[in-house]
Amino acid sequence: MPEQVKEILQLRGLNIRQEPADVEDPESRTLVNFDPFRKPGALCIRKGRVIIDGQLSDPIRLLAKVGDVRYQVAGRSAYREFDAIIGPELAENEQTTATTFRPLSDSTIWAFFADDDLMFKDDGTNTYVWGIDEPLDPGPQVANQTSKTAGDTITLGVYTIAVTQLRYDLS
Repeated sequence: MPEQVKEILQLRGLNIRQEPADVEDPESRTLVNFDPFRKPGALCIRKGRVIIDGQLSDPIRLLAKVGDVRYQVAGRSAYREFDAIIGPELAENEQTTATTFRPLSDSTIWAFFADDDLMFKDDGTNTYVWGIDEPLDPGPQVANQTSKTAGDTITLGVYTIAVTQLRYDLS
C-alpha cells in the first residue's frame, strides 16, 4: 500500500519560542493547564486554579498575594481574604498599589499598600497604618527660632515657617 501524504496549509501548531503577541491567526494558542509565558521556549504546568467568590459589593481592582494570604482592593476598601481591613478610607481616584517587602530588622514579610490618601502594611494578621502622623491640632508653636517662649505674642509682620516631622525611636 502506498504511503499517503496529507498537506495542512492553515494550522501550523504552537510555536512556544515566539513572542505571544506576535502569533499569527492560523497558529494555535489554546493551552489547558500549561503556561507558555513563564519561560520562553518551554511549557510549564500551572499550579492550579481556585475560584474566588468573596461577595464584595464593588468590583475588585487590585489583587495581591503574600505567602498564603490573598489581598483584595475593591472600591475604597482593602480586604484580607475578603474580610475588610481598611476602608472606606482609600482615595476616590482608585489608584492603589501594593508590594511585598521584608525590612532588614524584621523577620516578617509585609504587604505594603500605598494610596493617595492612606498607606498601610499588613502581615497576614495585623494591619498598621504607616507613614508620619498628621501634624498636631492646634499646629506647632513657633518659639524656638524666634527667641520667644511658647505662647508668647510675636510682633506683627510677614513670616515664613516650615514644620519638619522627625520619627524617633528610643529602642
